[in-house]
Amino acid sequence: MMTAPTRSPLAPAALPSRQSVSPHFDGGPGADLRTAPREGPAGAVIDSRFTLSIAQKLSLCFAAVLAVMLASSALVFFESEKSSTMLERMITTRYPAALSRFEMLAALHETTDALRGELAFAGDPNRGRTVRASRLEAWDRLDSALKSYQEVAKHLTIQANKDRLATIEQTLPQLRDAQDEVSAIAQKGATYRGNAENTMTAKVDPLASTISDALGAMMADQRKVMGTEGAEMRGAMEQVRWTLIVATLVALMVGLVLSAVFSRRLSGVIVHLLRHADAIAEGDLTVSDAKVTAHDELGRLTVAINRMKQSLSATIGSAGRTAAL
Repeated sequence: MMTAPTRSPLAPAALPSRQSVSPHFDGGPGADLRTAPREGPAGAVIDSRFTLSIAQKLSLCFAAVLAVMLASSALVFFESEKSSTMLERMITTRYPAALSRFEMLAALHETTDALRGELAFAGDPNRGRTVRASRLEAWDRLDSALKSYQEVAKHLTIQANKDRLATIEQTLPQLRDAQDEVSAIAQKGATYRGNAENTMTAKVDPLASTISDALGAMMADQRKVMGTEGAEMRGAMEQVRWTLIVATLVALMVGLVLSAVFSRRLSGVIVHLLRHADAIAEGDLTVSDAKVTAHDELGRLTVAINRMKQSLSATIGSAGRTAAL
């Protein structure tokens, strides 16, 4: 008596045919899994036109970190440019102006001291000539310092200092004429020393005080301006330092979060696929289809594994039916 052939233990209870693997994909040799429809958790097909590969996702992660670094670089550039502008102003304007004013004040005091020396040596022509020569040399230095300051004064930002410079330019010729007048009186001899001293007190000292006060006020204003700009420069450098620190921390946080999320998701999908692949390798074709959770290479790999399982089921079912004939 003939017995009916038994069904292969690998064959599931209900075996789908090869044509029922997917209503939109025949699974043939010429099929392209990159354009294959995506299978949902319940067998539905998800057709997504916007897909990103794993390489593209990694590139987006790096791009996010680079965007943070680029923004921080822009902030650092603007703050550094601000500091550079103030530093250039200090080098090209503030420092030369302060140096010229100091030279002018020093030369002014030298001319006054030399003139007093001429009065002291009114009865000694030789010493008087020596002191007078030193006074004229001090005037040369004073004129040179004034010219240097006039070049720098083109960039002055304080109107009061411009007015003081105009006062100095107007008073200096008057002071020189007054000193020459006192010197001429002193050269007449010791008997005219009193007249020379009176003329110096009446004319030279007030003019010298006017110039000295103007230079002192200009130097005081510049100290205030340089103090303010120095504080701004320190603030800008502090801003640059904190910008770099915060940007580095933000970039690290963004990189860590993105890498953690991406690696966790990637490893989860791979573990899910390994479980289904192990079940298929052990002959369990009744396991449910793996869920398609991504539209990248892993998603296509999931679809391929599901179709491989369905194809094996169809093949084994066909073999079982053939053996039953």
